[in-house]
Amino acid sequence: MIGKNLQVAPTLKGVFVSLELVNKSDGLILGQLQECELLDVKIGKHRESRSKTQNSYMWQLCNELAIKLQITKEEVYRLAIGHVGVFQDIMCLPKVTEGLRRHHDSQGVGNFSEIRRQVEPEGEMLDVVRLYYGSSGYNSAEMSRLIQHIVEECKTQGIETMPISEIERLTI
Repeated sequence: MIGKNLQVAPTLKGVFVSLELVNKSDGLILGQLQECELLDVKIGKHRESRSKTQNSYMWQLCNELAIKLQITKEEVYRLAIGHVGVFQDIMCLPKVTEGLRRHHDSQGVGNFSEIRRQVEPEGEMLDVVRLYYGSSGYNSAEMSRLIQHIVEECKTQGIETMPISEIERLTI
């Protein structure tokens, strides 16, 4: 959901929040939650999703690097995500680790996982699994960071790229 015109006002019981939703149909979804006593709410600054043009350019660079390094473009992509991509660390019981990883890793080329370490917070051994996410869910800032990393790798290998100022204008 995307909102605008956020207003926050203190009340005797807490804080009152008012928000205008950009898409009217989102109001119908929220209306179904009116009877809930408690809600989990997360509000953050809106970021545009990455563009198809950014995505195409990123894959073009991955392909050029792959040829130079004699690996697949998917390997280049995963290496870049491992360096600067979006990830989440999850603690889980060792008996469910493999199922979690198998499920996550099957969700797309850029989704992969690794066991980082084991911890024993309260007498029970847990695996810390890092889940990396592919760029299909990235916003424009996350995608720009990924492309900038790949551009730097291209420059290291002597592969010509667009100037960063032009890359940042890639939209659509």
